[in-house]
Amino acid sequence: MKTIIRNTAALVLSALAINTFAQSTARELGGFQSPESVGAYKKHLYVSNMGANNDPSKKDGDGYISKVNRNSGTIAEEKFITGLNSPKGMLVGHGYILVADVDKVLVYRIKDKKKVWETDLSKEGITYANDIAIRGWGSAFVSSTDKNAIYIAKANGKVKKLPVKGNLEGANGIIKKCGKLYVANYGRGTDPNGSYGKVSLCSKKFKVYNKGGVYDGIAPLCGKLLLTDWRSTTDGKGRLIVYRKCKKEEVAINIGRDINGPSDLFVDRKYKAVWVPAMNENRLIMVQLKDIKMQAKKNKGAKVAMAKTKKEKKA
Repeated sequence: MKTIIRNTAALVLSALAINTFAQSTARELGGFQSPESVGAYKKHLYVSNMGANNDPSKKDGDGYISKVNRNSGTIAEEKFITGLNSPKGMLVGHGYILVADVDKVLVYRIKDKKKVWETDLSKEGITYANDIAIRGWGSAFVSSTDKNAIYIAKANGKVKKLPVKGNLEGANGIIKKCGKLYVANYGRGTDPNGSYGKVSLCSKKFKVYNKGGVYDGIAPLCGKLLLTDWRSTTDGKGRLIVYRKCKKEEVAINIGRDINGPSDLFVDRKYKAVWVPAMNENRLIMVQLKDIKMQAKKNKGAKVAMAKTKKEKKA
């Protein structure tokens, strides 16, 4: 789910000090257990950790949220909030953390770590709540990967399925902007068969922008979309991509390394950077926003073949 770190002039690394940034094109921070999402509030980052088992649906109690110093890149409190199962997508802001955890939506107040509300999703048969987007005060959208759907969860305990017209196969990352929900779908199985696009909150129609990846995180970026893809169709490696909506082009972003398990990214506009959890590496990767914008602008993108999608609609 979101934050960044200032560029520092020099960082001293030790082979034993894992909680520092690595000297590379993409700066890195280690010391996590299956990090899935990132958020920011004031001077700190908050990172959801699914735990040592790395099972998205397991209720084993080893999940937690870490608190990281935003400027120095050191872990302020490894287990800031504990007692979670497999926490994934988060929304952080206004002094609160909203987090999707297996079959619940939980909300914590940052100043005292107090849980202020909880919505049970299990009555809808959900076992893989994945990401969260704000809907309104006391209300949030939550994606359900196992149900291929998006739900509305309220602080009063009510849960309602959003009646989307379209296929949200393996619904994963979601973010709301200007009356639309942008959605990244993971797909099913081991093949890169996911999709991404937008859902109009008026018509409830899902418009597909592209298919052919294992998509996770999604965020709007200056008229474009920034996404994480666990497995590209070309080399099977995790990557960052930018989708140019106006040109219907997809650009792969080179950060100087592959990403093993790129999850719910966060665009930190205040500090002009992007955070990407590398879940299978137990690390966070920070990329300068200007580098992404430059590549998205200058690099030639691959034309997205939407003709296939149109034929599928006719079938």
